[in-house]
Amino acid sequence: MSKKTIVLTGGSGSGKSFYEKFLNVNGFEKFISHTTREARVKDNEKDGFDYYFVTKEEFKNVEMLETTIVKDNFYGLSLNEYLSKEGNCVVVVDPNGTKQLIDKVGKENLVTILLDIDLEERKQNMLDRGDTIEAIEKRLLNEDFVNDYYNLGLKPDILIQERLDVPKILLDKINDFLNIKIDIERWF
Repeated sequence: MSKKTIVLTGGSGSGKSFYEKFLNVNGFEKFISHTTREARVKDNEKDGFDYYFVTKEEFKNVEMLETTIVKDNFYGLSLNEYLSKEGNCVVVVDPNGTKQLIDKVGKENLVTILLDIDLEERKQNMLDRGDTIEAIEKRLLNEDFVNDYYNLGLKPDILIQERLDVPKILLDKINDFLNIKIDIERWF
């Protein structure tokens, strides 16, 4: 089996980071993206672990597979980071990032997953993780990840439309899609 990249896309509070961490624990390497934003001290973010924190000038000099801009900060997955991984990997991107990856590395090398979670459930997830009502409303104001996804002509390999209380279900769906078996005993 060739290397596959799991591409997670979903709106704020849909569980992207949770599923990414679950997949990391279960054998999927994490891609480390570049960003021009400052490291978040409150989250104890570390350069080279959470992100590669670079200046805008440095960012422009890196060959990227996908990029996006959020609040005047650039984010992107570099070609070197992609090529440095030998096994299956996972990355979290927005709909445009999914499209860029498909265009640059080929759909056959990806498993695209769209997390289309109900808005009220997403709001509750953000409250549960400590976000304020004001921050939630601001993040969701112009967010329409699902329509953006489909408007780009994308069709997910796996569609998740409800929170999975047992994250193993996502791994089972990926295994079914890839027709591979991954040892998940480390998680439980």
